[in-house]
Amino acid sequence: MKLITDEILHLYFINPDLLDKDTLKEIKEYLLTDEDFINRYREIEKFHKIFREINSSEKFITLYPFQYEKTNNIRLAAAHIKEKKNEFRYYTSFISADNVVILRVQKNDLTNQYKLNLITDIPVDFKKVRINIGGYGKDIIPDDYGVAIINDFEIDIDTNIHINLGLEN
Repeated sequence: MKLITDEILHLYFINPDLLDKDTLKEIKEYLLTDEDFINRYREIEKFHKIFREINSSEKFITLYPFQYEKTNNIRLAAAHIKEKKNEFRYYTSFISADNVVILRVQKNDLTNQYKLNLITDIPVDFKKVRINIGGYGKDIIPDDYGVAIINDFEIDIDTNIHINLGLEN
């Protein structure tokens, strides 16, 4: 039998479709035979139940920084040019735990503005969406396309971001 880590169990509760059939079968077999595994399973199940209750009661989705491995093998032509241009360029992204909501952040270094692009597979009326950025002081309402621009505020990977999609339960 293959080792089922806590990370795999978390994925199981977040979205079992992310796991292959063999892994799902192994989880079911462990649940029938292994008492320690059953206890771990119940702890993680309880965690996700509480997490869902908190998120559903507040109707806000917490977004987390999306980071990927950067490679030093890529060299850009004219990378030495540091001229600031009046344009928005990719800065970072934030993503929900279930990968349903992504907030793509672009930055204009010349004007110090950020463009927030809300991307979701859930059909939403963007006029009802509220983006809450920790420390910004007010909720941000995107336009009809899920885009908002903010000024005079610094966003980085430590920024707390929550989204209310304006969905009725």
